[in-house]
Amino acid sequence: MDTLWTVLIGSVMILGARILAHLLKFRGYFELIGVPKVKETTFRLHQVVFHDFDVACMHKYGRVWGKYEGVAPHVFIVEPELLKDVLVKRFESFVERQYFPMEDKHRSLVDARSDAWKTMRKALTPTFTSGKLKNMFLNMHNVADEFIDAIQERLETNDVVDMKPLFQALSLDTIANCAFGVHTNSFKHPNNALFKRCQDLFSDMRVKNATESSLIFLGSYFPKIMEWIDLFGLENFEYLFDTTKDIALKRQEPRGDFVDKLKEMKSECDKGKGDLNEDQIFAQGVGFFQAGFETSSNTMTTLMYSFAKNPKVQELAYQEVTEVLKDTKGVVDYEAISKMTYLEAVIKENLRLNPPVIRIDRTCMKDTIIGGEKTPSLKLKKGTVVQIPIYAIHRNPDFFPNPDTFRPERFLEKDESVAEMTFQAFGGGPRVCIGMRFAMSEMKIALAKLISRFKITDSPQTKLTLLPGDPFFLAYPEMKVRLERR
Repeated sequence: MDTLWTVLIGSVMILGARILAHLLKFRGYFELIGVPKVKETTFRLHQVVFHDFDVACMHKYGRVWGKYEGVAPHVFIVEPELLKDVLVKRFESFVERQYFPMEDKHRSLVDARSDAWKTMRKALTPTFTSGKLKNMFLNMHNVADEFIDAIQERLETNDVVDMKPLFQALSLDTIANCAFGVHTNSFKHPNNALFKRCQDLFSDMRVKNATESSLIFLGSYFPKIMEWIDLFGLENFEYLFDTTKDIALKRQEPRGDFVDKLKEMKSECDKGKGDLNEDQIFAQGVGFFQAGFETSSNTMTTLMYSFAKNPKVQELAYQEVTEVLKDTKGVVDYEAISKMTYLEAVIKENLRLNPPVIRIDRTCMKDTIIGGEKTPSLKLKKGTVVQIPIYAIHRNPDFFPNPDTFRPERFLEKDESVAEMTFQAFGGGPRVCIGMRFAMSEMKIALAKLISRFKITDSPQTKLTLLPGDPFFLAYPEMKVRLERR
């Protein structure tokens, strides 16, 4: 019996020592590398407005600061030279994003790690060439026309319209039509399952109460726990995975779209020639919705606020669109949107002021030194998470003079005020957003059709009320503007 107790006590002590070593392995890290440390928010994550928090830290601590999230040290970087090292020069040390509790079968290009990411990126890049995009234009046009029809219908009862669900429907239907060959028409059928799942996918990311804050705090110390406690609506990922697989397996006639690419990849996999397994292939459908739904709809929705508050900017955009469409007899084709340089600058300036993704991150995969040329060097230890606070970077007056002013001219070629690595709306380096041109085409087509028919004006209900508790996205409940027919 004594021997049994001795073994039991010894085992508990060993386990306790290992847990303690795990909890303390990074303690003192920020002091060692000379980075100011921010106090943890602990149990009130649901009350934190994360983008404001980042801006406040930037003004208080400068261009680099640190924060423990559970065990892991998170280093926040605003300095362009350090960002270039992380995203470009020393990319091999920062390929992975931070750990997210999801099944491996759901890890698409968005969440993939190391070699799997490289393989996925190489396989999917041909899907977003100029030629492929041109083939998608007809579907983009059709969805944009349904978007305009939906607005016309709403104006019959009220000239103040909540644009958020309309732009969400536009974004979902564009992806469904262009990439999957499915006509959803979420304007007329807002309760269709695919639309609701995509909405839930992002609303479930918000931390909504003290219980969720506490569970996330616990999970930050023991990440594997989060695989047993679903706080992020992981059933939505499963639904999108199953939907992608179902569409692909039922597809009979080729359309030259994203689903056909997945079918091609599966065929190679079945022959034993591909580098991805079946789950990894169909997970790319999850990634398309994950990366394309909220980002585009969020951008266009907040742009309505920017247009309403900056009528002179809207008028200049309208004049450009009108002039371009005169030459194309009203057709918003590939060549037409390429000439809408001011409209593109407007979109980018709105992405600067209101980036839909407020942070991106990279995990340091091996001890790495960054900086040292123009800025002091910084030694990052393996396991450190580098946080890139996009919202704060875009509001830094050193990079963007008068940062709260909406001035699209910053992004015109004649104005070279946008320094390298200071505009991070699409990320940077090899892991830059693969669907950037798809998103810009979708937005320019829809916005050109919108402002050529309607004037967006301010109203007492036009407010951008940003919600707390979302560490990933710029969250707000609605966006109501007054629309006037031109």
